[in-house]
Amino acid sequence: MWIIEKQQSTSDESAFTPDELLTWVTAYWVTGTIDTFFSTYVEPVTLPDRIDTSTVLAVFPRDLEPEPRSYAEAFLNVCDYVEHPAGGHFAAWEQPEAYADDVHRAVRPGG
Repeated sequence: MWIIEKQQSTSDESAFTPDELLTWVTAYWVTGTIDTFFSTYVEPVTLPDRIDTSTVLAVFPRDLEPEPRSYAEAFLNVCDYVEHPAGGHFAAWEQPEAYADDVHRAVRPGG
C-alpha cells in the first residue's frame, strides 16, 4: 500500500489504473528490486556543491518537490527550464510525449 500511496500522491489523479498500480508493485516485488525503490527514501544523497554540466530541467507539478528555477540554478547550470501543466514524479508514464520532448532537447547537439 505504501508504494501505491506514493505513486498516487506524486502523480496526476487518474494517471494509473488499479491494474497498472498492482503491476508496478508486483514487478518490484518479484524481481527483487523493491530495495532500490526504498533506498531513495532512506539513504542520504551526497552531491557536489554545483554541477556545471548544461542541464535541461523539466518540472512536472505533481513531482515530489518541483524545484523553482532560482533554486535549481544555485546547484545546476540550467540551460533550459520547462514547467509542464500536468504530470508528476512518473512523468515518462504520465506525460510520455512531453517527457520525450525534454529528453530530445537535452541530448540534441548544440541544443
